[in-house]
Parts: sequence; C-alpha cells; structure tokens
Amino acid sequence: MTNHLLIVEDEDVIRGALQRTLERAGFTILEASSAEEAVAVALDNRATLRVVISDIVLPGVSGPQMAETLREVVPRARVILMSGHAREHVLPDSDRSQLFIQKPFSNDDIIALARWALSNS
Repeated sequence: MTNHLLIVEDEDVIRGALQRTLERAGFTILEASSAEEAVAVALDNRATLRVVISDIVLPGVSGPQMAETLREVVPRARVILMSGHAREHVLPDSDRSQLFIQKPFSNDDIIALARWALSNS
C-alpha cells in the first residue's frame, strides 16, 4: 500500500514546486488548492494518507481549521502547517506539537520534516 502526502496550497506555483520536490524525494503526492478540496481528497484517500502539508492562509477555511477537521477524518495523518510568518504570529495559541515550517524553506528542510512526519504517523 502506498503512503500518500497531501499538499494544500492555493498558489499553483508553490504547490507545483512542492510536488516536484517531494516526488523526487520518493513521496506519492495528492494535491488540493483549498481546505474544502483537501477534506474531500482526505476522505477519498483516508486509508493511505499519512502526511498533509498545508499553507495557513487558504481561501475560505484556514489551514489550522482544516487541520482540526483532518484530525477527525484521518487521525493518523500528521499535518504540517506552513507560513511566511513566524509561528508565534500565525499560531500563537497552538499546541506545540503542531508541526510548522516557516517559508521560505529549503528543499532539504521540507523533505526532512515530511519524512519525520511520515515515520511518526
């Protein structure tokens, strides 16, 4: 069974760059451009979805709100939230166990975090 990683990003260029980077690193990628689409993709792939990488700012429902829904739909999937702003500014009250990466990040950093999340899902 293949383990999937879901990228949730409304900017096509960023989503595409992440997809290429993570596919080259051996991940099987699913994509969504909104939180609503991400939940639908997660429901369709709940048996194999292990990691979600999501922007915090999305049209409609925010990344953190989507992460809460995904924890109910796919409890074993780890969610990594990303933002161009520092964690304390965008997730001031979040549980410290919430995975977070600040943009811009290196390919090596996102690959390492995604691998860690996969091994701990």
